[in-house]
Amino acid sequence: MSYYIGRFNRWNLWDVLSKPWQIITDIVNDFIAGNNIIIEFVAIIFLIQIFAYVIVSLLTARSSNE
Repeated sequence: MSYYIGRFNRWNLWDVLSKPWQIITDIVNDFIAGNNIIIEFVAIIFLIQIFAYVIVSLLTARSSNE
């Protein structure tokens, strides 16, 4: 989700501290507007991270068995 906020809504880390309610409002507006890109983007990032985790786990397990 944080990837989405930084990439599409153009929020930065300091905005979390200075404008937290504006960020929440933008996220809620994205959901209300039926903006499917948030769901698609988060799902793609999730799948990439799961794939990377599995690959690293398999490589680590293989090297520890040798």
